[in-house]
Amino acid sequence: MDEHYIISSSSTSSSLMIPNLQDSPPNLSSTLQFLLQSQPFWVNYAILWQICNTTQTLTLTWAEGHFHGLKNPPKKPVILHDYVDAEGSSMDDMVSDVEWFYMTSPVRSHQIRQGGILSKAYTSRSLVWLSGSHTLGSYKCDRVKQAEAHGLETLVIIPVSNGVLELGSLELIELNWALVQQANLLFGRLTFNDQQISPMCLSESSHDSDKVDKRKGKRGGQGYRGQPTTLSNHVEAERQRRKKMNNRFYALRSVVPYVSKMDKASLLGDTVTYINELKSKIQSLELEIEIMRECAKKSDNCSTSMLIEDVNILAGSSENNSKEISTGISPVVEVKMVGDEAIIRVQCENINYPCARLMNVLKELNVGIQHATMSTLNDLMLQEVVIARVPKEIRSEDDLKDAILRRFE
Repeated sequence: MDEHYIISSSSTSSSLMIPNLQDSPPNLSSTLQFLLQSQPFWVNYAILWQICNTTQTLTLTWAEGHFHGLKNPPKKPVILHDYVDAEGSSMDDMVSDVEWFYMTSPVRSHQIRQGGILSKAYTSRSLVWLSGSHTLGSYKCDRVKQAEAHGLETLVIIPVSNGVLELGSLELIELNWALVQQANLLFGRLTFNDQQISPMCLSESSHDSDKVDKRKGKRGGQGYRGQPTTLSNHVEAERQRRKKMNNRFYALRSVVPYVSKMDKASLLGDTVTYINELKSKIQSLELEIEIMRECAKKSDNCSTSMLIEDVNILAGSSENNSKEISTGISPVVEVKMVGDEAIIRVQCENINYPCARLMNVLKELNVGIQHATMSTLNDLMLQEVVIARVPKEIRSEDDLKDAILRRFE
């Protein structure tokens, strides 16, 4: 059954039975672990948020946390099974939704003036106990919506000294006053300054997250007397694994230009979409390069052929020019056939409008003119005409040349 409780601290009862706290550990990490392990039900994680003053703005930031794990973890990993960390060792640990939600919490901060479930519990000093997916889904708060999206069934916010304590569970847990009383006794007498924790104002940048990881690593080395060595190693290994995972996903998020949401599934989905877009762009660019290469080859072949022809024509024209100048004889005509088209060059004296005479000749031959140019040098005129639709009877170079000469003279 869904339950939603917001209870002020004055309404709590002091007659409830709670576990013995004489042997409770003195530091924050161990205290959180002790709190979770002493409950009759399974709480997946605990996060202690502390208040700090950032640029004259009160903000709740990460102080310490403990991930209790899954009650019934799967035997085989199903997510990130091919992940390899920076040192080259494989990380085949499964990252569940609730663990991802916990791992992304250190980089988050909650301003008091912006409201939210954490700020509401801190300012009103009231317990907030949400249980049931319907209750979490109807609560208007980003933190609660993210918790519900990651499968949490119970979310508890307890105001404590210098901040609030957040507890999350995949199980549906009814209001338990023993847990509330135990949290108040553990963290009400334990101030954060006694644990040598300076205020941390976290941001979303990877630079700030590195600082957070370093501070957490320092606190992780402070164990309490009587704690087994294997447990300390397990806690440290978990922190190192979480740090490496966070760094890799921070790096992934920095190279993806747009991220729809900050959860694990959305980040990986947006990454896949971005990679597919890059592949499509690469294929399009490769296709354009191939087309440009083919066009360049054809253009080079055509340009080379035309250049050779132009050199030959100019060479012949130069020889004829010298003859014309030296002998002073009639106009010189050069014809070059290119398929159904022809290039005509006519060199003559600039007397009696040679341009008009050449146009009349071409009109008599019933050919189409595509392009024509003329230039003069002293007493000489050089005309160049590109024609089309050459009649079949004069389609050879010699026949066309003779026809032009007969009419032009």
